Amino acid sequence: MTYATVRDAAQEAAKRGRLTAHQLAALTRLDELLTDDQRRQFTELWRAAGSPAAPAPDDPSEWRTVIKALNLSQPDARTCQAACIGMAVGDKDIMGIRRKLDALGSAGSPAVMAKVIRSYGVPYRYHGDACLDQVIEWLKAGELLITHGWFTGSGHVICLDGLKRTPKGSRYLFNVKDPWSEFDFPTWRYASDSRFYDGFYSELGIFAACVAGTSASDASARYRAGAVDRQLSGMWVHRFLTA
Repeated sequence: MTYATVRDAAQEAAKRGRLTAHQLAALTRLDELLTDDQRRQFTELWRAAGSPAAPAPDDPSEWRTVIKALNLSQPDARTCQAACIGMAVGDKDIMGIRRKLDALGSAGSPAVMAKVIRSYGVPYRYHGDACLDQVIEWLKAGELLITHGWFTGSGHVICLDGLKRTPKGSRYLFNVKDPWSEFDFPTWRYASDSRFYDGFYSELGIFAACVAGTSASDASARYRAGAVDRQLSGMWVHRFLTA
């Protein structure tokens, strides 16, 4: 019989970010000390659906916002902020929202966007220096988010309305509502034509564009580097709360 070892379990948990390196080393040493009978008992616990080691039955692999958001395509290259606000608050008048933004200052300013959003009276909160760990928890709680990323030279605003684990479970895919079109991360550019996109962007792509990047070229370089730090702050987020 092939046993599921403590080392195997520890390595899998470490990939998910649930163990530190020294905890992995401790469990690896423990595995070396187990007898075959002890490994057999561990295997039975690890594989049994109702065992203490089994995942909680209500632990999902995908989450979606409970807020009923619209699907809106921005009519021109200047209205991503207005389109995202419209999707979140249920207002299809994108140009009207743009006029409200312009009347208060720069449409791309998070503070100006916050003023317009608050005028709709929806449950809302703004965070100017969030990290991916926070964003993941907010999405798991069913919130709808608006954020900015360096997808273009001047930046671009998108909505985040869901989340799911990758097949290996170590990273997430972010469900986005992009009012322009689908972004191609390897080439770091959008398709030439404008059309609304409702689909998934990778955790690496969101991290590079929305958290770590300081410009489009810097974000592209960070994407190519391939590293993600969920605790690094720097992401501004408009949160549409569930209550």
